[in-house]
Amino acid sequence: MVAMSEIPPVWQMIKDAIDALDGRATHAEIREHIQTKYGDISDAMIKTEINFCSVNSPTRIYGPENQDPRSTRNPDERYDFLFRVERGTVMKYDPHIHGYWEIAQDTDGRMVVRQDVMDDADVFLETRDPEELRRIGDRLEERRRYVEAELMYRMAIDLDEEYHAAWNNLALVLEKQGRYEEAKEAYEKSIAINPEDPATWSNLADALIEMKSFSDAEKAYKRALDLDKENPVTWNNYGLALEEQGFYEDAERAFRTSVRLNPNDAVAWGNLGDLLERDDRLDEAENAYRRSVDLDPDHSDAWYMLGWILEQMERYDEAIEAYRWSSDIDPNDIEIWKKLGEVLQYENRFSEASEAYRRAIRIDPNDPHLWRSFGWVQLMTNESNTAEKSFLKAISYDSKDVLSRIGIAVIQTEEEYYSRTIKTCDQILSIEPENPYGLVLTAIAKWKQNHIEEAETLLEKSTGIHPDFYLGWRHLALFYQEQKKHEEAEEAFRMALDLEPDYADLHYELGVLLMDLGRKREALEEFKEAVTIDGKFVQAWARLALLAEELGITDLMESAKNTYNEVSKKHKRKRSPVLIPPEIADYDEEDMEEIESRKRIRRTHEIQELVEAGPSQTFTTELIEKFVKWLEEKGIASKQEPDHVDIIFQMKNRTYATEVKSLRNEIEDIRDAVGRLLQYNLLPDRKPADVWLILADEKPTEAGLVWISNLRQRMSEEKFPVYIGWQKDADFIFDGIDLGF
Repeated sequence: MVAMSEIPPVWQMIKDAIDALDGRATHAEIREHIQTKYGDISDAMIKTEINFCSVNSPTRIYGPENQDPRSTRNPDERYDFLFRVERGTVMKYDPHIHGYWEIAQDTDGRMVVRQDVMDDADVFLETRDPEELRRIGDRLEERRRYVEAELMYRMAIDLDEEYHAAWNNLALVLEKQGRYEEAKEAYEKSIAINPEDPATWSNLADALIEMKSFSDAEKAYKRALDLDKENPVTWNNYGLALEEQGFYEDAERAFRTSVRLNPNDAVAWGNLGDLLERDDRLDEAENAYRRSVDLDPDHSDAWYMLGWILEQMERYDEAIEAYRWSSDIDPNDIEIWKKLGEVLQYENRFSEASEAYRRAIRIDPNDPHLWRSFGWVQLMTNESNTAEKSFLKAISYDSKDVLSRIGIAVIQTEEEYYSRTIKTCDQILSIEPENPYGLVLTAIAKWKQNHIEEAETLLEKSTGIHPDFYLGWRHLALFYQEQKKHEEAEEAFRMALDLEPDYADLHYELGVLLMDLGRKREALEEFKEAVTIDGKFVQAWARLALLAEELGITDLMESAKNTYNEVSKKHKRKRSPVLIPPEIADYDEEDMEEIESRKRIRRTHEIQELVEAGPSQTFTTELIEKFVKWLEEKGIASKQEPDHVDIIFQMKNRTYATEVKSLRNEIEDIRDAVGRLLQYNLLPDRKPADVWLILADEKPTEAGLVWISNLRQRMSEEKFPVYIGWQKDADFIFDGIDLGF
């Protein structure tokens, strides 16, 4: 059996199987080969992938990788390698034997699988008719044969330099090859020939968007709309250009115009949903995404974003359903499986979460985050051996992985290997010297080894350094309880409950302490609270029944006994002596980047590699200190408000709010800074700042300076008095404003 870390994608398994089976095999033979080698791979998944990879299978159009037209003249090596010879039997595809096949649109716009009977383009090279050459180019473009299509369009232009359509279509295929500057020039040639064609203006704007020339794109879209105000596609794309520049109200109007003109455009509804989500208008965003998936149920990203909205609204069951729809449509998208696993884990549906993480690991077996998350759900279902192996796997890919080491320390503590716990916690504390879990778990191990003074010192150190860490207070309370320091124990339990009032274990343990102190009525209330929070808490139901009987509360006793009998049969759940902190398995800090990335992917239809954040925190702190010192040298006092903006100072009866930014993704970072400054001005009981300053680590590009200038002009300087500056040698320079020093 192959180790999970070495399991390839299913299409690769099938490709390897058909090679091993001499190039021809039944579905059953392929399935047997794969399952013998890789284990638990479902029959349905293998069958589905075989159909997706068969060039002549009519059902391959339902595969997420087969949604765009293409021909096997330019095959996708991952998905164009099988040929179906009869029902249930396939062989290796050979174009010389089986001919060329294509995924294409029929006359009704439906995707179909058919033979590509078009002759090679060189048959037509002798024609002298530019229109015929343009038509050949169009057919080649439909089949994604862009280089050959480009040749046809250029030949047409050689015969007729004023052929407007050929210039436009040449620009399109150049754009699809990523040659945006050449595409821009071709569109401009087309416009020079026919400046009244709105489609060409719109296409030019699309290319400018790809070149990040958002202001120029906006102008081109405006020209297209001047010529054709009723084109919903142009309104949609115009909205994207406005949104990229931060003109959200105008963008919303554009998207709403688009869906008014064409209420059946799933993409426009999705883009409107993205904008509303950005503005935290979740109810409206949900409605927009639901319209999008109703119109296009196979749109994976729209389902994903709907799931994200529902998750934010704490409607977790609906969010899970939306993520499942997304994963059904695109089973090879690892981020969907990650998100599904996280929500299932948050909802304590650990078995389902485990399966979601398994699916993600099959796609990327080298992701330490996945192995760590998988380890935590295994631990929550008491699969300690599998959990520990998963944590070790995560550490093998990320030697500084603290959270996986915490998981291992939890297992070692629960299994009473206290010396091992201490060694693991030493590793944790060598990476993060004040890590609260490392301190608490070390204290527990010392306590169980009867090193009482060391344990008490560590627990008190933990609560001193991390007063908001409820686990420290909880274990300090349990420690005091064992040492018969009941008053201190009760105080520590109540500190923990102040921080985590909805954790059933804490109410249960406080109830046990109160029972020991003879305060039975108070203990009864704690046990009632525990079972209210966790209706499957067997031990709490048992204590509640016994205490109710002792206090003569017959109705409560009978009810608690009946419930205890019912849940104890179904839920023999192990209560962990070391509380596994729920935040350990909670969402990764990269979640918001993934959400934003997914929206960008859906807009541009191509995957953009995320820019990894560098060590900007150190830079930010240093630049703040330099600017504060610079102000002091000029006799100006300032204050820092990190919860709102970085620096506030006053000069000549004007208040200046300053946000410091490292411009790694320039427009996005500037836009974020503007958002922070706007939020500061909207805070209640606070005088708004008169001037907003963004302080950057280096001089912005011309695009960044223009973006700020356009924002002031469009939104009015009174509403958005924002300016950008940067350090130059020992001085600070600001664009568009004189601070008067």
